[in-house]
Amino acid sequence: MKIFGQNHSLNLVHRISTATLKPMVYYSMVLTLILFSGCGFEEATQTASRHETDAKLEAKFSDSPGSQEEFGWKELALISDQRIPECSGMAISLKKPECFYMHNDRGNVNHFYAVDFDGEVLAAYRYSDMMLDWEDMAQFSIDGKSHLLIGYCGDGGGGDERRLLIFEEPDIPKVRPTEPLSLKPEWIIPYRFKDGLIDVESVAVDVIAQKVYLITKNVDPAKMIMHDALFELPLYSNERINTPKALGFLRKIPPLMPHETDNKWAQKGRGHEVTSCDLTPDGLHLLVLTHGDAFIYSRNQSEDWGAIVEQKIPLRVRLPGADILPQREAACFIGRGLDFLVSSENPDVVFGKKQTLLLVQPKK
Repeated sequence: MKIFGQNHSLNLVHRISTATLKPMVYYSMVLTLILFSGCGFEEATQTASRHETDAKLEAKFSDSPGSQEEFGWKELALISDQRIPECSGMAISLKKPECFYMHNDRGNVNHFYAVDFDGEVLAAYRYSDMMLDWEDMAQFSIDGKSHLLIGYCGDGGGGDERRLLIFEEPDIPKVRPTEPLSLKPEWIIPYRFKDGLIDVESVAVDVIAQKVYLITKNVDPAKMIMHDALFELPLYSNERINTPKALGFLRKIPPLMPHETDNKWAQKGRGHEVTSCDLTPDGLHLLVLTHGDAFIYSRNQSEDWGAIVEQKIPLRVRLPGADILPQREAACFIGRGLDFLVSSENPDVVFGKKQTLLLVQPKK
């Protein structure tokens, strides 16, 4: 993997040096086991995780940036519509208050849905009946005209070219249509990474800078890739194919806390893989959703996002466990400060189970 031409083994050293949760002697023993005793990296990661899940770790982070005391969450709705079994992207509506859009992950037709804050589907919109690997969506407004961007950016499907589809935000009918409403994109941003296909599950638009940001979902401890990476694309381009520009690694996301270790990704050393992101309309706050908690990076207008994610510890927003959010894959700001929505994939919705929609907001 040659995203930035760096030695990824340094990332492992970095992760260990910043996670001073146990004496370094212990980590030396773990590395020794990896290098000389032939045990797998996953086994060593699970061993480290078991040693980290004690009360001392919880206390250590009680005063860390983004303590769980700074934000609260509440269940807004339960979504039971069987057309949305695997929510993978969300974006707030700029046309209709307290409504948002959702789309499914790969393996489902490329439709998206307008949903209200009670979890009711108000309309379905059809791009195609293909099953391209849609992974995230974003909203933005230019000259008073609102748009939706949907990212065909996952690693499912053939080839290494991917596309970002930009639609004018549709009207949400007062009477619910019985069939999906067909839409065509206003423009498309085709792209290809210079090193080939890389999985991306997070997209956001900075309308002021006229940039689209992509965050890779590429953590792989077995390959010594310990951090996801931030890239950018132009919002407008006449190029036949665009190459994402590398900005930096998300190096400063803190280590897992005990409450984040109840999912399968944490047990594989991938608990803080990024699954969704969003920007506030002013472009100053970046929301990053992981398999565990969410994190918020902030900057001033003169600061560069690449330097921010490389050097700054983000604000931690504690989320509920896997019993409520079994596979958190979608989040979006709702246009009120740092308030945001978060939802989860739940393929069992087809068997009568429901997806939880949470509203997360700073405590007053």
